Amino acid sequence: MAIRTRIAPTLLLSCLVASVVFPALPVSAQVRPAVARTGVGAAAPAAGEVIRIRKLRGMASQDKARAPSYQTDQTGALRPSREWTHVGVVFDSFPEWLDEITFRYYVLAARKEAGATAYSFYQANVTYVDVAAGRSHESSMFLRPPAVERYGEIVAMAVEIYVGGEIVAQESQQPKDFAQEWKKKTDQPGVKSRPGYLLDRSQTPFALVNYGDYEMVKP
Repeated sequence: MAIRTRIAPTLLLSCLVASVVFPALPVSAQVRPAVARTGVGAAAPAAGEVIRIRKLRGMASQDKARAPSYQTDQTGALRPSREWTHVGVVFDSFPEWLDEITFRYYVLAARKEAGATAYSFYQANVTYVDVAAGRSHESSMFLRPPAVERYGEIVAMAVEIYVGGEIVAQESQQPKDFAQEWKKKTDQPGVKSRPGYLLDRSQTPFALVNYGDYEMVKP
């Protein structure tokens, strides 16, 4: 006798929505997916342009870094350093001085789990103070080693930059079959938010490395 299983309409709808926003990815696509880039600034400053994003970091193999080693007078065996993932933005600023700039980061990772794609969502903000006009400033965040080891590689990321409470620049990288609004649709089945994994540079072992190359984080 054939057995028929009835799926609740609400559950079916939520699954369909999730599949559109976050389509299932093959294993190969989890490591280095083809990405669509949005928000890259024009070659010349536009009238009233405040910030121009030059580059996003986080989805390339060279964005992995082992924690720096510090020499101390303590003895004992040292564990091998683990890999952190450097997530960041290279940007230009045009006003003579900016009192504050806030960067809002969105990062999505994926791994295969029981034949399905499980997504982990990381979100964090960092604010810099007293930013002078100049080229190739850097905003720097790091994803803790257990994040990638346990929850998979980054498959999509985005940044929004705020000055005076207004978005002045934004950019994203994601697989071409992702919806553009993926960072606002993270309450879908199969997506787990994981606070505390994405840290600003001052909260990591890299805080004192090339200290002068980075903007001052607001206390």
